Amino acid sequence: MSIKFLTDDIRIKDREELQNIVKNLKEHPVKADPRAYLLRRFTLAAIDTFRTEKHYTPEIHDINISTQKIPIKQMPNNLIPAPDKIDVPLDLFLNAPEKIDVPEELLEEAPKHS
Repeated sequence: MSIKFLTDDIRIKDREELQNIVKNLKEHPVKADPRAYLLRRFTLAAIDTFRTEKHYTPEIHDINISTQKIPIKQMPNNLIPAPDKIDVPLDLFLNAPEKIDVPEELLEEAPKHS
């Protein structure tokens, strides 16, 4: 006794089309772009690099460097708080100069921040 499967014409056509595609690829293989090959190798190498554990040599831990604590300057509390938003009329904004030339006398009189 034999088993017979019911098949329809659409599936047979699809199977034949896939067989034709495989046959064409075997006869005329697609040449890989060297840039794509380089990118593939580079990507795989980068992934491998990040997977490995980082090992440090013991010589690094034996180095004794004396470091001084650097004091952190704090901002003075008496500064005027900056406004959140400044409303400038559009015509004034569009007519504003790109660069302002300040005379040297005013620069010399300006307070110096240290």
